[in-house]
Amino acid sequence: MRKIVRTLSVGLALIAVAITVGCESDNDSSDSPNPDMLPPPTIVSPLPGAVVSNATHLVQFNWQAVTGAKAYTVQLEAAEPDWMLQDLESVATNTCAITVASTNRVRWKVWAISRSDMPGQQSGWVEFRVTP
Repeated sequence: MRKIVRTLSVGLALIAVAITVGCESDNDSSDSPNPDMLPPPTIVSPLPGAVVSNATHLVQFNWQAVTGAKAYTVQLEAAEPDWMLQDLESVATNTCAITVASTNRVRWKVWAISRSDMPGQQSGWVEFRVTP
């Protein structure tokens, strides 16, 4: 009986070790951003909920410059009724003007491009409205 209990104890210990080794640790950083990626730009304007009144629909987009960026990509989508890509601009500075075709809801985001051509983290979507 003692031999059976000892064998059972050793077997359970091996199972516990196998389970522990197979588990991911809480410190798994696979979802963390790449430390070499540039951080997301901070949006300056238009801000969430803004209403841009402009007869020509020319909207000025501004964000804070990111250290180490050589360029930026600006993505613009319009709700027509689902979100659809309206424009994708590559610019060298932290500002650009885009003619917005929609007179309804629009959203935009921006990300930096590093000197080694690696895209940085994207800002969050910012939704605003354009009126004539």
